Amino acid sequence: MSPQRRLELEFTDASIRLEISLRNQGHEPFRAEMLRFLRRMQARAHSTFVKREMARRIEEAILSRACMLPEPEATLLAELKRMTRLGFSSVEKRVHIAAMLGRWIQLGKLDSPVVRPFIAEAASRVQRVRKGRYRRALQESIELAMVRTGMKPG
Repeated sequence: MSPQRRLELEFTDASIRLEISLRNQGHEPFRAEMLRFLRRMQARAHSTFVKREMARRIEEAILSRACMLPEPEATLLAELKRMTRLGFSSVEKRVHIAAMLGRWIQLGKLDSPVVRPFIAEAASRVQRVRKGRYRRALQESIELAMVRTGMKPG
């Protein structure tokens, strides 16, 4: 096994374990600990690409967490802005975040002018995916997010 592959597996395993161990923490302690972990792992990475991919995955976890908990809108939008700046690791992650944002609005949070355009943009990216089961599954998730936000009639 190559050292790069070993680092990737170790990063994935350790990040999942850390996320589980911090499940009862608030957003700020969770975010701080995840960013400390990211710095430790990035110090071991040799390429800029690997460091950026690690940052994307950690920010995706932080943003997912911000969508789940009763976080203020400012916190959620700050995390979404950071994630958008880094870029998403896959279309699937983008759809996942769009679905979580749809759920966040459905739970009675204030509608944000940033959320609806994000969901619409994720839907347009799904349309670019090659037809098949994977695309249908992504479309179902994005349509559910659109229904939750009122962008599409239920």
